[in-house]
Amino acid sequence: MYINIPNILKKGERLSVEFKKAKNKLPENLFDTVCAFLNRNGGTVLLGVTDNGIIEGVDVDAVQQMKKDIINLSNNPQKLFPAFLFDVQEVEFEGKWLIPKDIFIAQVPLGDIFEENKNEDFTKDFTKEILLIIKNKPTITTMELAENLKVTRRTIANYINVLKRENRIHRVDGKKLGYWKVIEEDK
Repeated sequence: MYINIPNILKKGERLSVEFKKAKNKLPENLFDTVCAFLNRNGGTVLLGVTDNGIIEGVDVDAVQQMKKDIINLSNNPQKLFPAFLFDVQEVEFEGKWLIPKDIFIAQVPLGDIFEENKNEDFTKDFTKEILLIIKNKPTITTMELAENLKVTRRTIANYINVLKRENRIHRVDGKKLGYWKVIEEDK
């Protein structure tokens, strides 16, 4: 995996890039950022860099333990659900160690979605809304659901996949001319 560190630093933090100061342990809010990236379009976290782009680095003695912690915590449902496996590596840049981590789109968990916003952090579960909308308009497309709920089409597709796997909805008569059927639970 090649990450263009100078380019990332030059452009600074943005919707898909986050810098985290991490001298000898993982930042407390690391997995909030990871979850936010996974629920959007992915992104890159650079450990060892302050919010304003100053490279402080990670202590060389802490690098291996931090890599292990990332891998272990990414399999901990208390931190990230469903689990997501990362390719974690260290990079020496300008004489300092950094731990870059590319985060690509993954399954979105059913339940709370954590998103980061410049002004606020919030959680939102779209399951009930999706099921209600589908009940009221079975021919709705994923694009229309995304527009109604003001999320990405990818987020909706992930919810739909989970709902289908859980046998809560299914598609009747194909993608183009078909419709959604909500499977009611026995009372």
